[in-house]
Amino acid sequence: MRFRAGLAIATMALGATLTVSGCATTVAGTGTADVAAVTAYQSAVAAKLAATVSGVCTDWNTAYTTRLAASNATVAFTKNSSWTWDGIQATIATEQSAIQTETGVLDGLITRASVKSDLQAALQDYRAKLTAYSSALQADNAARGTGTATWERSNPASDALAASARSVRSVCNL
Repeated sequence: MRFRAGLAIATMALGATLTVSGCATTVAGTGTADVAAVTAYQSAVAAKLAATVSGVCTDWNTAYTTRLAASNATVAFTKNSSWTWDGIQATIATEQSAIQTETGVLDGLITRASVKSDLQAALQDYRAKLTAYSSALQADNAARGTGTATWERSNPASDALAASARSVRSVCNL
């Protein structure tokens, strides 16, 4: 306690003024920051935040469209009436590789998105749906070998992933 009192007296004796980090000017004798300097600082912080969010959204969209192209190729392959399970294996492997790449990108994006909680939550949900989609694709591929348990005309995991992607696009204004 004695130290703090001595420090306060020494500070007052030196006539020190306080400044807000990032603000160059103060109002003399008040220890408060100049309103214009605070406004400029807040604008700079807001611009940095907006750039971070924009970068996360751009990077997500790039990874998403790359993986989506691989997923669409798998779907397109099955539209050919003469497709076979042996023939589609390379296409499924390519899609799974694209999913793994996108999942790896998502980890970094989720960390960067911490500055905007709704974006971070949307990306976390999307990653969970992407993981579920990958697992379902593997299970479906294995089941088709037996012909007993497969998606006949719809893919519920794909539908959930698409809904989650729409949520991310909405938060990102894409």
